[in-house]
Amino acid sequence: MVWSNAPQKVYHGTDDASAEAIRAQIDLTVCSPAGVDFGPGFYVTSLWHEARHWARLRSQQRQREAAIVEFDLDREAIARLGDHLTFTLPSDDYFDFVAYNRAGSPHHGRPGDPPRHYDIVYGPVSRLPDRKLISGWDQLCCLSEQATRCLTLRQIQPIGTI
Repeated sequence: MVWSNAPQKVYHGTDDASAEAIRAQIDLTVCSPAGVDFGPGFYVTSLWHEARHWARLRSQQRQREAAIVEFDLDREAIARLGDHLTFTLPSDDYFDFVAYNRAGSPHHGRPGDPPRHYDIVYGPVSRLPDRKLISGWDQLCCLSEQATRCLTLRQIQPIGTI
């Protein structure tokens, strides 16, 4: 296969009601403010089985049916944003950043008035407080409306009770 810089397929695991809300619009105001690796944003993964795990968890928590929302991620649109933070390997910086966000920080510690998040953060999935990773998993967090506009909905896959 020849590289073409085509959109990347990514997935968001959730429950059926949330999937239908996402169909209408990704609403960053309903994202969890604390306890998440990269801050309050809209999370996707390149791995279907990882999205399935999150769908199962959400459906159990909310007593709903599980669903996976599939998107095309426009690589060129993401590149134009230019406000990225990427972690490729676990390091003290990565685990400190995750701990900072999981504590409920309102921003990424960046200067400015008001301080701001990155548009996009990409990296592995942490198993804090152990300072370990979930092997082979990844996550991309869209933290701005500009970043969420780089995602085009492909389909919603109802998974049912997992």
